[in-house]
This record gives sequence, C-alpha cells and structure tokens, in this order.
Amino acid sequence: MHILHIAGPSQVGKTRLITALIPVLPSALVLKWSHHRLPPDKPGSDTAEWGSLSTGPILFAASDGIIWRGPYDRLAIYRLLAPLTSLLIVEGDKGAPWPKIVISPEWIPSIQVALWISPMPPEDPAIPWIAAELPLSDTQIEALRQQIGDHWSRLCHILE
Repeated sequence: MHILHIAGPSQVGKTRLITALIPVLPSALVLKWSHHRLPPDKPGSDTAEWGSLSTGPILFAASDGIIWRGPYDRLAIYRLLAPLTSLLIVEGDKGAPWPKIVISPEWIPSIQVALWISPMPPEDPAIPWIAAELPLSDTQIEALRQQIGDHWSRLCHILE
C-alpha cells in the first residue's frame, strides 16, 4: 500500500488540498488523525461498560462507519487498512516514521519530509520545495492538485 501523507499545523490548507486530490485519486482511502479526543460513550451504555472492563480496543460499527476506542498501534492500523486500498491518503500524524508532504510556515524539527510546501525554504536544501503563501489559495491548491496528482507515487511511503 502506498501512503501519501500530508502534515502540518492547523489552518494551512491540508484539508483543502486533500479535498482537491480525492477526485484525481478516486481509489484512495482517506485517514485523518486528530489531536482531539472522540466524544465519550454514553454513561451506562454497553460500549462504555465494555471499555471500562477491557484492556484492548472496543470497536463500534454502524452502517455509516466504525469507531475504534482504546489502545492502538499505529503500524497495526495501517496494516489493517492495507488490504482495502492501494493508496491511503493520511492527514495528520506528523510523528509517523516516514516522509510526508509538509505544509507549514516554519520548519518542523524531527519530521521526515518528502515535499516541503512553505513560504520559507527547508533547512535541508536537498528536500524538494514548493514556495507558497499560507494558507494555500485556490490557485495554489489547483496547481498542487495537478503536480501531486501527476507525481503522487514519488511522494509516497510504501508499506510492505
């Protein structure tokens, strides 16, 4: 599975870029990692009770999706998704141990970068850079959609 990973701080244009990429990469599955917590289960519900008793995850499935509550291993989640798609677009999870497209006004230390999108050049001149004002404008989003849509496989991590 190829992982096209997009990371950076809030309000720089990550979500708008992914929204523009989805029609160009229609077979992709999208995963959004959030620093926000999921809303809690209703007190007294079966899933709340099971969650209080279990040391593993509790999964809740409905016709419109799945919620995973409890501990998880990042790599295990990605491996679980691998049979479902050949391309996973990820937003967030900047700590993942592979290169990503980073959209940020300033350099983020200790993050692996496949493509740097920023008004400022990357600290490492070997990293590909697209100069862009942030937040990304509609014109910039369209140009990035074309560039990334045409060359997405070069920017991906391949999960074996």
